[in-house]
Amino acid sequence: MSAVGSFDDLADLYDLLSDWDRRLPLEVGFLENLLRAEGAATLLDAACGTGAHLMALESAGFRVAGADLSSRMLKRARYRLGEGARLVETDFASLPGPISPQDAVVVLGNSLPAAGTEERVRDGLAGLAAAVVPGGILILHSMNFNLQRKMGGGLGKPREVRDGARRHLFLKLFDVLPEKVVLHVIALTWDATGLSSQHFKTDLWPVERAWLETELEGLGFAVEQTLGGFDGRTFDVASSPDLLVIARKSASM
Repeated sequence: MSAVGSFDDLADLYDLLSDWDRRLPLEVGFLENLLRAEGAATLLDAACGTGAHLMALESAGFRVAGADLSSRMLKRARYRLGEGARLVETDFASLPGPISPQDAVVVLGNSLPAAGTEERVRDGLAGLAAAVVPGGILILHSMNFNLQRKMGGGLGKPREVRDGARRHLFLKLFDVLPEKVVLHVIALTWDATGLSSQHFKTDLWPVERAWLETELEGLGFAVEQTLGGFDGRTFDVASSPDLLVIARKSASM
């Protein structure tokens, strides 16, 4: 299944799958502090999903725009932000498209690796680079694929959540292959009437620190910070759960 097909199918369950109560205070707090320190006024979330980060950052006073491959995700984002929201359906490689370059561009989760192949990730980075104003910043986040390889894949932390009378159990399974990591999401939904299941599958191309820094340098960016998470921890290739890179575009470009 293609990435866009998988995320379209997942749209109705995405907000239940995402632990926003835990994630948003940490992630939005980090982004807000960084953007204010930068003096950034405009922001593009280039894989905005259902718009949770956009809504929080807009409420904090930033002028936000969103892009996503999934029309169903964007429909939910527009409902969340209102009809006047600046949202565009596009892949990374086609950016900036109708949205002018922004002070900061953010890509969260494993959205960049979900491009699926090295060529598509490279093309996506070029589009993301074009969406940043000269002197602006690009914030890239993904899992630490080196750690995932070390662990040999397997089952991630399960998530159980109530939705009215229904309950959901989400399981993430990682299949580590030489050229990619396959992410499976299993959704079990049940109530008094019975149980149903759904399976979503996405190929992730393992974006690693050294490769990313080399590619960004070739696009006119200087990496200023490499962190192991939104708590600001130093990146450790052997143990950090996340890879968080903040890079600045040359002011002369």
